[in-house]
Amino acid sequence: MNTLRKGLTACLIVVISASLAHSQEKFQVSCNFSLGFPQAEFKYNADRLGVGGSGVFTYRIAKSPVLVGTSFSIMVYGTESRAEPFSETIQDVWVDVRTRNYLLTGYFLLRIQPREGPLRPYVDGLIGFNHLWTETGVYDPEWVEHNKIASNVQISDWALSGGFGGGVMFQLYAGPEKGLSRLYLDVGVRYLRGGEAVYMTRNSLQYEEDNIYYTADRSRTDIVTTYIGFVFAF
Repeated sequence: MNTLRKGLTACLIVVISASLAHSQEKFQVSCNFSLGFPQAEFKYNADRLGVGGSGVFTYRIAKSPVLVGTSFSIMVYGTESRAEPFSETIQDVWVDVRTRNYLLTGYFLLRIQPREGPLRPYVDGLIGFNHLWTETGVYDPEWVEHNKIASNVQISDWALSGGFGGGVMFQLYAGPEKGLSRLYLDVGVRYLRGGEAVYMTRNSLQYEEDNIYYTADRSRTDIVTTYIGFVFAF
């Protein structure tokens, strides 16, 4: 969750900075809360809802309805945790051992959207990548934020991805002067067809006495995402 929190904080800083701009509306910066729903083989193997955040940056080409930009998201689609002694020789100090499955996506984006109006629907075309990895970390349970003591990545893989989506931006605020930033509520959905990748799921960790065994699945990484958030246009 620390990675997720840092990403959302950075996105929020960018959005706040954008809101201070006084220029023609050429750019859009968004920060969203996202849910991911694995599809097909990925759903069968993972069977977990992804929860995370996403951000989009776009630039409008001249006075056309066409925008180009980038989109990134990070989600956690499964967490397992257990309490363990700190070591074999320190049995009276316990730590939390937590394993998380992550999905990071990055896309080049082409958007078609009207230039004006309080209600602004859009459609997107996307091409990019999926990055999946599983990380196990040791955390101090006495800290409210569960500070990480150590961690290790068990498996990591990449896959090409592409898809389409759409949404609607609802205008919440417009400055009194021409060119002042506008604030929108953004709601949308995407279908993203991902290539094959190797990843771990809820059944990938097997415990036998004092030993831990890891297994992995391989399949396409198709996913449907929904999101809601805020957009600053400036």
